[in-house]
Amino acid sequence: AATLAGARVASLALGGADYSRMVVAAMRDFVAQGGIAVVAAGNEGTELDFPGLLPESLTVGAVDRQGGVPDWVSGAPYPHGVDAAAPGVDVPTLRRDGTIGLSSGTSLSTALASGAVALALAVRPELTAGPETIWHLRELLGRTAQPLPAGRNRTGFGLMDALAMVQG
Repeated sequence: AATLAGARVASLALGGADYSRMVVAAMRDFVAQGGIAVVAAGNEGTELDFPGLLPESLTVGAVDRQGGVPDWVSGAPYPHGVDAAAPGVDVPTLRRDGTIGLSSGTSLSTALASGAVALALAVRPELTAGPETIWHLRELLGRTAQPLPAGRNRTGFGLMDALAMVQG
């Protein structure tokens, strides 16, 4: 239904949700129609949160301003885990009381990564709508992400670079 409404990117930060056949079916349908499911790796510092291990997921870890990976960022052995990382430590966020505060977590990095993915999809016609879109996007990340010293298990291809993703 989301792709029928024109959605190309879904940002999923499910907070350690249990496995759900309904979520898996919805994600697979979304991806089969050319959508990209950008998923938070998780904040437990252990294995990836659901649905981060699904091949249909573009899974995102978090880094700090120096490119370091906090201990709480979850991961998995490459290539079945994190695809890329985005800023996720001390990110300015709007609080319920209307003030700005700093928050950390892969939910925040996932939101930022979702924006970068949406920009790339908007300007790169080769990222066509179809089930192969996720693989084209991973190839783009492989060319454009900035490798990080923490390694691929928790940062995938590295730090997402939105400008490089748009420029190719």
